[in-house]
Amino acid sequence: MASATRTVLLSVELIDAIAGFQDGLFFDMHPFVSLTPLAYNVFGFPTPPYVAARDALAPWLETHGHARLSKLFALLPHMRRTVLLQAVYFGDISTVRCLHESFNVVRSDPTALIDLAATNGQLDMVRFLHNDIHHSGCSIKAMDAACALGYLDLVQFLALHRSDGGTTLASVGAAANGHLALVRYLHDHAAVGFTSDAMDAAATNGHLDIVQFLHAHRGEGCSKAAMNGAARGGHLDIVRFLHTQRREGCSPAAMDGAAECGHMEMVRFLHERRREGASVHAMNAAAKGGHLDVVRFLSECRPEGCTAKAMNEAARGGHLAIVRYLHGHRIEGCTTKAMDGAAEHGHVEVVQFLDTYRLEGCSRAALDLAATNGHVETVRYLLQHRTEGSTRKAMDMAARHGHVAVVTLLHDAGTTKCTTGAMDGAAENGHLETLRYLHKHRSEGVSPKAIVLAATQGHAAVVQFLCERGLACGNERTAAVYATEHGHAEIVHILLGRTSVHPVEALVLAAELDLLRAVRHFHLLAPMGTAPAALDKAASNGHLAVVTWLHIHRTDGCTTDAMDWAARNGHLEVVQFLHKYRPEGATTKAMDGAARNGHLAIVQFLYTHRTKGRTKQALYDAYRYGHPNVVAFIQSLEPCAS
Repeated sequence: MASATRTVLLSVELIDAIAGFQDGLFFDMHPFVSLTPLAYNVFGFPTPPYVAARDALAPWLETHGHARLSKLFALLPHMRRTVLLQAVYFGDISTVRCLHESFNVVRSDPTALIDLAATNGQLDMVRFLHNDIHHSGCSIKAMDAACALGYLDLVQFLALHRSDGGTTLASVGAAANGHLALVRYLHDHAAVGFTSDAMDAAATNGHLDIVQFLHAHRGEGCSKAAMNGAARGGHLDIVRFLHTQRREGCSPAAMDGAAECGHMEMVRFLHERRREGASVHAMNAAAKGGHLDVVRFLSECRPEGCTAKAMNEAARGGHLAIVRYLHGHRIEGCTTKAMDGAAEHGHVEVVQFLDTYRLEGCSRAALDLAATNGHVETVRYLLQHRTEGSTRKAMDMAARHGHVAVVTLLHDAGTTKCTTGAMDGAAENGHLETLRYLHKHRSEGVSPKAIVLAATQGHAAVVQFLCERGLACGNERTAAVYATEHGHAEIVHILLGRTSVHPVEALVLAAELDLLRAVRHFHLLAPMGTAPAALDKAASNGHLAVVTWLHIHRTDGCTTDAMDWAARNGHLEVVQFLHKYRPEGATTKAMDGAARNGHLAIVQFLYTHRTKGRTKQALYDAYRYGHPNVVAFIQSLEPCAS
């Protein structure tokens, strides 16, 4: 008897039969619900959605094999494509064969699967799709991708067995990525065309061997972009080769790029051997990048000079040596952006130098930005030595980011004001120490949203502090609803201990604020039939998901306010839902309100599907508030009610 019972209870077939009558999803399939749909146009490396799909499916397939795929596809039909694409991309031939033989997925899928396999170098998969399944999903993208990614054996297979070919992107990709063997193969077999872009790309990326090969065996040549790109990349051997062997030359962008990237020897070579010169961008960019040797060379040897941007950017980057050099050797100077930028990034020595030796000064942004970023010493220096001051943003943002030392400095200076945004921001981000200081020393206070922000973010200590100090501003109920929505039980307990939050009121408020999780929570506490206002408020604000949930799970119903206000506020989908599923209907206020606010689609829907019609007020308001399309539609109808 025990043996028979055990056999029945452990029967896989019986469990499957029972489960077939149950709602929901098998536990082992839950991880697949959150997978992002896979895009076809991946290129050369596993994108996060593909990796996530593989990581979820690999252990599942190892445990259940292919036998459970039919159940998976029955419950989650979209997984057919996900399983197929990740299997093709990662070369899982056994799974693709199963999908082909048992589910006819491969033949019916519109994706160019050979392209997809080629983008990840899966030669065996390409062979399988081509030879065994005779899949037709291949295009020029397969060859282009395989060339760019250096899969020579795959390129050879495609060239021999497919007629799709490739484009000049194939040769450019192979050259750009340094695949000399592939470039040689493409040349020898005339598999794809070449353009000057190939040598340009090879030179830019530092592939001298490919530049030399193309120069010796191809006639397309290159453009100025070759030397420009090589110079910017610091590839001096390539620049020398192009200089002596080619005639295309370069443009001022060559020296500009070399200077920007700090390639001193390259700058010197171009200066001594080429005549294209540079632009002011060269010294400006070198200064920004902190390349003092390049700045000095350009200043002493080149005539182009720079602009005030050079010192501005050097100061912003904290390059004091360059700021000193430009100050001592150039006349372009700077603007207030120099000290502003240095202050923003906390380069106090640069700020001191500019304050001591330059006359441009700064703007109030200097102190605002230094305070925002918590640069205490910079803030202290500006307060002591500059007179520009700050805006309210300084203390507001310092408080928001929890820089209590900066807040203290600003307060002690006696010249800086703030707004309620200071305490609100500190509360939102959980900076209790900053909040305590502001409450003790400042008079601006908080706004009603402070406790809501703190509750939403889960800062229980801040919520406790605000309640104890009488800073909740009567907003405990809203804060409790938001805390409920975000699962902060401790905060809900704190707030409910200090205020009387009736479940019906909380349910209505949660519905109004589109907080579905909170709606579900307070639904369990609010008696049925007591909260029609919940659906009214959700509809009025366009919260269709909440409207739908309340309709399914509550018996309160709603009033005509639901459709009236949804129409007035332009929520067409909500109006359509209420019309289809709810019996309460609407009044003439629905069309009148929709007309007043210019919601033509809703006016048309109500006219077609509802019987309450409109009043003359609809036409009057549509005309008064400037909605000629609504006016024209209403005038085309029969006379309206008074």
